[in-house]
Amino acid sequence: MTRATPLCVADDCAPGFQLIDGVACIPTDDVICDPCTDSASCSTRSPGSACVEIGDPAIPETVISVCGRDCSPESSFGEACPQGFSCQQTLSEGVILSQCLPDMGHCLCLNQPEGFSIPCHVESPLNPALTCQGRRSCEGGNFGACVLPEEVCDGVDNDCDGVIDNGYRDEQGRYSLNPNHCGRCQLSCAQLSYPNAEATCDQSAEQPRCQMICAPGFIDLENGSDDGCECELIPGEDHPDGEDQNCDGVDGDRAVALFVSKTGDDQATGSLEEPLLTISRALELASGPQAGIRDVYVATGVYSENIVLVDGVSVYGGYALDFKDRDPSEHPTTLFGQPTSGEAKGTVTADGITSATELNGFSIYGANASTPGGNSVAVYLINSGSALQISDNEVIAGNGAPGQRGGGGTSGATGVGGTRGQDAITSSSATCSNQGTAGGEGGARSCGGQSVRGGGGGSGHCPLTQWESGVLGCSSSSPSLCRNSCTEELCDPLPPPQGAGESGSGSASALATGGAPTYDRWSDRGYCDICGLYPNLPHLGNPGADGADGNQGTSGQGCMESAGALNAQLIWESASGLSGGAGLHGTGGGGGSAGSGFDTTVLGAGCYDTIGGSGGGGGLGCC
Repeated sequence: MTRATPLCVADDCAPGFQLIDGVACIPTDDVICDPCTDSASCSTRSPGSACVEIGDPAIPETVISVCGRDCSPESSFGEACPQGFSCQQTLSEGVILSQCLPDMGHCLCLNQPEGFSIPCHVESPLNPALTCQGRRSCEGGNFGACVLPEEVCDGVDNDCDGVIDNGYRDEQGRYSLNPNHCGRCQLSCAQLSYPNAEATCDQSAEQPRCQMICAPGFIDLENGSDDGCECELIPGEDHPDGEDQNCDGVDGDRAVALFVSKTGDDQATGSLEEPLLTISRALELASGPQAGIRDVYVATGVYSENIVLVDGVSVYGGYALDFKDRDPSEHPTTLFGQPTSGEAKGTVTADGITSATELNGFSIYGANASTPGGNSVAVYLINSGSALQISDNEVIAGNGAPGQRGGGGTSGATGVGGTRGQDAITSSSATCSNQGTAGGEGGARSCGGQSVRGGGGGSGHCPLTQWESGVLGCSSSSPSLCRNSCTEELCDPLPPPQGAGESGSGSASALATGGAPTYDRWSDRGYCDICGLYPNLPHLGNPGADGADGNQGTSGQGCMESAGALNAQLIWESASGLSGGAGLHGTGGGGGSAGSGFDTTVLGAGCYDTIGGSGGGGGLGCC
C-alpha cells in the first residue's frame, strides 16, 4: 500500500501486545479458559486463540467449550504457557492448532473460591427416568466425585443408590431405624408427650410403632396413653388407705389379698379376676395353712351373714365392683346379721385377736333377737387387745326380744250364787193387791272394802190394767172401757214396766245390769182368754247380766339395767323386770227380772189374776 503522505507505522509489537490494522499495538487479552461459542469470539480478543472443547467425557458436566491461548512461535504471548497449562495440539474448526490448555483437562476449578461446586446428575438404578441431582466440588484444583443429596424419608430413592429410604428402613423393609419415622415416614415419636413418660419407637414390633415408656418410679395403670403413667410407686407396704402405693391397680396389695363380690362364687380362687361370694368363705381360706393372706377386700353390696375374724387377717369394705376404687361412702358395703350360732356371737365376732387385724368400711346390722329376753349383738369382742382395730364402720343393733311372760297371780276366792226367786201365784182380784212374789237375794261379799255382791231379783206384783184413756186402774165394773189389745194395736202410752232385776256391785265402770222389766197382760172376755198387750213386748222374766271380769293387774316395770352384762356362759343378758300388780275384783252378777202378771177384768168361773214369779238374785263377784 502506498500512502500519499509517508507515515511511520508499527510493523511488530512487543510480547503481550497485538498489532491492529498495521497501525497500533494494543494489549492482548488473555482469554484462556473463557467460555466461547466459536474461535472468532476468542481470536478477536487474543489473536491466535481458538475455541476448544475440553473436559472429562466420563463426567459430562465438565465438558464445555473454552478459549485456548496461542502458543505457536508466532504467538504474541510467546510459546510459554501459564503454570498449570501446557501447549497442546488440538483440532479447532478443522484446523490443528497449538493452544495452551489446562493440565487437569478442564477449566472449571481455576481461580474459584473454596467450596465451589457444580451440579451433577446420576440416574436411579430403580427408575432410569429418575435422576438424582448432586454437586461436584473442586478439591485440589480438580473436581471430586458427584456428591448426591442425603436420603430423606419420602418413599423415593433420593440418593439413587437403588434403595428407597435407606437409613430409615431395615432389611425387612420396616421403618424402624429412625425414631422420627416410626412405622412410616414423618411419624416422629418425639412429637408425642405423656405425663411422667416419654415416647420411643418400638422397633421390635412386627409393625414398628411409637410406644410410651414410663419414667422411673411411675406405672401406667390404665394401659393407655391418655393419662400417661399416672401411678407413682411409693416405697413400703401398701394398705387400703386411699392411695395405690404399689401401683397394682388396687388400693391395697392384691398379692396378699382375697376378693369378695356379690357377683362372685365361693368355689372360685378369690383372686381379683375370680372373686368369692361370701366373706366367711374368704376368712376360711385365709385361715388355711400357709395361705399367706393379709387382707380381704369386699365390693359394695349387702352380705347377709355373720363373720368370725381371723387373727392377722384384716377385712376392708367400700370397694367398687371392679375394685379399682375404694370409698365406703360411694360404695356402701353392708353386713346384715343372721341368728347367731356356734362361734358367731354377733354379726361380727372377734375372739383372741392378738396380731394386727382391722375391720374397716362396713355398715354392720345386728340381727333382731328371736328368743325371749334375747339381745341383738352387732359386734362381739372378747379376749382381744389393741392389735385389733375396728374403725370407720357404722354399727346398728337390731331389736332385743321381749322377756318371758311372768307366772300367773293367785286366783281370787270363788263366788257364791244368789238365792232362787219365788214361783208365780194365782189370786182373786179382791186379794191380789195384798200379795206378791219377792225376788231372790244376790250373793253378798266385800273384797278389801269393795262390795262385789250380786244384784237382787225382780219382785212379782199384782198386774195393772189400763183404761182406754191410758189411766191405770181399769176394773171389772166397767169392762167396756178397759183397753183391749187383742187387736195387736200397741197401747199408747204403755203401762209402766214392772219387776226389773237389780245390778250387781263392783267397779263402777263395769256393773252387771239386772234383767230387763216385763209388761203385764189382761183380758176382758170373761173366759180367761189371754189377749192382753201387744205380743212383742217382753212378758217372760229375763236373766241378769254376768258379772264383769276384774281388770288385769298392771305390768311389771322392765329391766332397769339397759346395758346388761355377760353371764357365766359369755352370753350377754339383761336383768329381770319387776312383778306385775294384782288384778282387780270381779263384779257381782245382775238379778233376774220377774215374769209379767195377768189381770182378768170380767170374772168368770175359775178366772183369777196371776202374779208373775220373781227373779233370782245375782251371784257375787270374785275377789
